[in-house]
Amino acid sequence: MDKETQPVRELPQILLTDDDLDNLIVLEKILKDPKWVLIKASSGREAVGLAKSNEFAFIILDVHMPGIDGFKTAELIRHFGQSRHSPIVFLTAAAIKEENVFQGYEVGAVDYMFKPPDPHVLKSKAIIFTELFLQKQLIQKQQKDLEHAYADLKFSKEKLGKLYGQLQDQLDQAQIIQEFLLPQALPEIPGIEFAAKYISMDQVGGDFYDCFQLENGNIGIFIADVTGHGASASLISTMISGLFKRVAKELESPAAVLMALNNMLMECTPDDKFATAFYCVYNPESQILYYSTAGHPHGCILKAGAQKVIPLQMSSLMMGLWFGEQAQYTDITYPMQSGDALLLYTDGITEITNEANQEFGLVGLTELLQKSGDLPITQIIENIYQCTLQFSEKHLFDDDITMIGFKILPSSNNTRRSICQSI
Repeated sequence: MDKETQPVRELPQILLTDDDLDNLIVLEKILKDPKWVLIKASSGREAVGLAKSNEFAFIILDVHMPGIDGFKTAELIRHFGQSRHSPIVFLTAAAIKEENVFQGYEVGAVDYMFKPPDPHVLKSKAIIFTELFLQKQLIQKQQKDLEHAYADLKFSKEKLGKLYGQLQDQLDQAQIIQEFLLPQALPEIPGIEFAAKYISMDQVGGDFYDCFQLENGNIGIFIADVTGHGASASLISTMISGLFKRVAKELESPAAVLMALNNMLMECTPDDKFATAFYCVYNPESQILYYSTAGHPHGCILKAGAQKVIPLQMSSLMMGLWFGEQAQYTDITYPMQSGDALLLYTDGITEITNEANQEFGLVGLTELLQKSGDLPITQIIENIYQCTLQFSEKHLFDDDITMIGFKILPSSNNTRRSICQSI
């Protein structure tokens, strides 16, 4: 599409509400940005009126206001007008009671912030919410365009063919974007071997992984699996990718990263869309692995020379099920040793079935890994791929599959070999 035919998109709007003019000036100064429009309201009544006729990407409400307080304002906004689904952040000058916190969440709050707000945190929230608002608008527009197209009985075969071609081009572009978001290269660190394999069931898929070196020298490895397949799962997977890259740079704790992702997904995804995830941080100096999971298949530690597979403990629920404190994620540590390997995978590996409708399952994977401890991680992953396909007697998987892992190299290398025939 050339520049002349591109649709003009209106800037997202952010509603700032506070009865104190000085506070409004502070908020306006923090959030001033050419990428969005700031609308100010000096009372709850004025905010409700603005929300009736405008769809805001993000609403900031002062809790304590004369007349209609922040809670009542949020409740009215949720029942009337175009902003009933807009995320709301409450501002308060003092600590509030626990029952008031729940009251705020019940009327649509996504967060609380104390005055004066941290400029970096508030600006980051504005960036995320406006980006999600624009993505939502784009999806709604595309969905509406398709509905109108298919409802039009006079739509000719030629035009339908052209539309299909355009959609295919968009899927091609989506595939390119999704592949670009995956690591273009894995870290190169002396004494550690990394490997990964990603195959989408459709042109685009719901799996995602990342592997990178943090500023402190530690290694971060992340894997996620969105429920469903195709374009909708791909869109949420792409969203997770962007959110993860942002929060992983700001938070050290794997559990804190998963909590942040969960809370963001609760606000940005449909009620029937969830995601499992496993995030770990490995310290090469201490050889300690720190990890946390969100309903994801447990990771596996392969002990070199011992034909032993240690499943890493699972914890908590999938992301997108519960908000805030109802979704608790825990940091767990595991001391690794020279020769050990870590494998993370999505359930497309264990849930593949053969003609007798038998699953390869965790048992099949464990038996395979027990014979793989002395192999390079690259060959371990390739053997899993080949052997699961051989088990299923198929040429393609029925689900997206992703595997990623690393091995702490021993003092000497081992001979490469295939072990499918011995299973």
